[in-house]
Amino acid sequence: MVLRADDLIDRRRLRRKLTFWRVAALVVAAAGLIAFSTWIYGDDFTGAAIDHIAKVK
Repeated sequence: MVLRADDLIDRRRLRRKLTFWRVAALVVAAAGLIAFSTWIYGDDFTGAAIDHIAKVK
């Protein structure tokens, strides 16, 4: 199978576009996961300090 220079250039462009969309999909999925976990866990997920009552023995 002989590839012409134009075919090689087209394949390289398509590979770059595909890589861009794969990275974009991963970023969107990560943002969605963070938003979903924040929505589910609420204040527990943020690590906010809560008041405690100490027991003295």
